[in-house]
Parts: sequence; C-alpha cells; structure tokens
Amino acid sequence: MKKFESIFNKFVNKSINSVKTIINDNIKIIILGTILLTFSYLLYLSIPSFYNKEKLQKTLIIKLENLFDLNFSSTSKINYSIFPRPHFKIFKTKAFFESNDDKQEFGEVKTIEIYISQKKLFKQDNVFIKNIIFKDANFYFDKNDFKKINSIIRKKTNKKTSFVRTNFFLRDEKKEILLLTKIQKLILNYKSKELKKIVKSNGQIFNTTYNFNYLIDFNKNKNFFELDLKKFGLRMKNEFSSGKDNLSKNEINFLQTDLSSEIKYKKKNDLILINSLESRINQSEVNYLGKIFLKPFEIDFLFEFNEFDLKKFLSKNIMFEDIVKNHIIGQTNINGKIIFVLNELKNNNLFDYSRILINLNSGIIDLNQSEFKSLDFGVAKIQKGQIFTEDNNLKFVGDFHLKIDNSKNFYKTFQIPKKIRKKLENIYFTVSINFLDDIFQVNNIKINNKDQKVINNNLKNINNWINFKKSVREVFENYNG
Repeated sequence: MKKFESIFNKFVNKSINSVKTIINDNIKIIILGTILLTFSYLLYLSIPSFYNKEKLQKTLIIKLENLFDLNFSSTSKINYSIFPRPHFKIFKTKAFFESNDDKQEFGEVKTIEIYISQKKLFKQDNVFIKNIIFKDANFYFDKNDFKKINSIIRKKTNKKTSFVRTNFFLRDEKKEILLLTKIQKLILNYKSKELKKIVKSNGQIFNTTYNFNYLIDFNKNKNFFELDLKKFGLRMKNEFSSGKDNLSKNEINFLQTDLSSEIKYKKKNDLILINSLESRINQSEVNYLGKIFLKPFEIDFLFEFNEFDLKKFLSKNIMFEDIVKNHIIGQTNINGKIIFVLNELKNNNLFDYSRILINLNSGIIDLNQSEFKSLDFGVAKIQKGQIFTEDNNLKFVGDFHLKIDNSKNFYKTFQIPKKIRKKLENIYFTVSINFLDDIFQVNNIKINNKDQKVINNNLKNINNWINFKKSVREVFENYNG
C-alpha cells in the first residue's frame, strides 16, 4: 500500500510540474505575442510619419478647403503623432474667403489638428479625416461675411469640427472692432442619419460667460437655438423656420422679464418685423411692435405698458447701463428711435403717465420731446436731453418745460404755504441724473418767464420724495416773481 502511495504521489507531482511548464511556456508566448502585436500596431500607426511631406501638405490643404469652402495658405511645418489618436498637426496657417477679385483674409490659426482613420494607412492617398480641431485662432469678419459663415456652419459634413481658444472679431467697414467673442470651445457636428447639425459653444461675450446651443433640423427645415448669459441672468430661445416670410418665435428671459415675440424677415425689403406675444417686463405686461431695417441699419420700436415702475427699472440696473455704455453710445452705425408709452407710472408721487422718445443718431442718445404728465397739475416735456458717459459713469442731463394747467393742485402737491403762492403757468429747469448712485439734481430753475433770471436755489442730491418736496418749497420761498 505504501509503495502504491509513493508511486501515485510521484505521478501527481510530475503531472503538476508538466502543467506548470506548459503554463509558463504559454504565458511567455502570450506576453511575447502581445508585445509583438503592440509593436506591430504602433509600427502600423507610425506609417504616416513616412509620407511624402510635400504631397501630404497639398492633400490636407485641399481636403480642408473642400470641407470649409475656404482657401488655406501653405505651411512648411507638419507633424504627425499617434497619441492620443493618430493625427497631423499643421502650424501657423491662414484662412481666406474665396472672392471674385482676390483672396479676403478670414483668419489665422496657430494649430490645426487633423485626426485620421486608422484604416488603410499604407497608401497616402487613402487618408480619411475623421475630425478637425482648430486651436488658438483669430477670425475677422464683417456683416457682408455672414452668408459665408452661415454656409460653413450649415454644411453637411461628417467631419466633427472643433474650435478651441478662438477669438471671433466683428468689424465695421473701417476695419474697427465692433464685437469680440472669445470662444473656449465650439463644436460643429453633423448627424447624417438624423439630418441634423448640432452646434455647441461656450466662452465670453459682452464681458460675460455664455453657453450657446444651436440645432439645424434639415428634415423639418427648422432651426433652434439657446443662448445663456450668466452675468445678466439672461436666457434666449429661438425657433426659426425657413419659408416665404422666414418666420421665427423668440423667447428672452432675464431677471423679472419675459419677452415672447413673433419675428418675420422680409428678404425683399431687407426688413425684420417684430411683434410681441405674451410678454412682461418687471412683472408688468407689455405690448411692442418693432421694425429693423438692414440696409441701411435702422430701428423703429414702440413699447406700451399698462403700468410700469420706472424708478425700479432704472435703479442700479447693471444690464441697462452696460448695454447703453458699451454697445450704443459712440456706435456710429446705430440709428433709429424707440418709444415707450407708460400708461400708468407706479410708485410715482409726481406723474401719472409718460411717453419717452429715445432718438438714436450715430451713437448719440437724446430724449427730446419726451413727456411726463400729471393728471393733477400739468405736463413736463424734455426740450433738450441727452444720455452720455462721463468718467465711465452713465449720466443724463435734460432741459425741461413744465406747463402748469392747475397751479392750485401743484402747490397742494408740494405743500407750498398760501402766503408765498404766486401766479404759476410755466417752470423751466435742468435735471441731472447719475445712474450709478440713483441721485438727481435740479438747477437753472426759472418760473413763468423763460428769459428771467435763474433762481439761485439748486436742488441737489435728491434721493427721496420728502427731500424733493422740501427743496421745492425752498425754491418758492426765495422766488420774488
């Protein structure tokens, strides 16, 4: 029995040793095979590094030009890398719009990364582009280039395209910068099976970060976009369908404002018509009609409110100040008029109704002929008034004429003692407002006769109703007319 056990143990040990030897040999084969496969794969991926560089340059440039309908300048430096995926790098090239006369420079690109398919690398002519990344680029365009850019965006190409750390400059006819958009990342991606083009972007515009999503549905012939400006709490949505009138519906939401509009583009007249649907500003219902003439550029808008808190709207309104200071004042291409009809002024102790006429003339904003009406005593009209910047502060200075229809009610409103009340028909005065601190001043006060001597009393640093009434009483106490 012991002899049998000894023979059996020897047999088992020998079998185990044989299995170990086989396993060890197989592991070595597997490791060696893996190394050979990896080396062969990397060697295969390295084939493009042996391509004819001059021919490769021409091939890639032609492919880029066909993809974007642009011309690209030749470059002497092209690199190839297999990490993170096989791709070529083109350095320091320029892009040009095609023109009947000559080439119009569109931009300059520091690096273009062209990622290629791993199939058919043995033949240089079979290189297939999968996606493209433009890095550290500057592109310049004006309003005449919009159609070309739109054509590039809408092109049905299955090459996913990205722009990273790229600046887009909108210029006027004198090549001066009107608008700068700093793009952190922009992606163009066409879904051939769904017939949809997806555009996503984030970056900075108007000195604030933004997120932008744009969908082109070629099947339904519709476009959708969303724009989110975080600093202003502003979100815009638009649904656009191509047709006879190029009809679109637009939504704008920011702070306590919701604007919903129907927009028509009359291509024949280069005219955009805007009509409000259900809209509110500062929780007040608003109806508006607008026209935007494109050639030459001019706007004509009418806003009508049933009730409106003007003081609340203007009080430290950062967005209003930023738009006026940085995008209207001094912009010579902005012309037109905007009328605000405020049928009821909320939280206003002086006036009940207002019609504000904003005239835009080559970047100059005047409020001439705007009026504020009191049902109790009369109408104040701006004879000459302008909004401007001084020391980077937004200000308004205007000359007013207050026509008194009921002097008794006027004196009653300001609690003027009866013993100092005089015949009152007109008051002329100048108002100065600094939008930064919500404080206004009144000076150059003349009563009844416009040509009479100015009353010495100036109403300074007015910031509340009680303070204002007290200052007006002091004016009449010193009036000897």
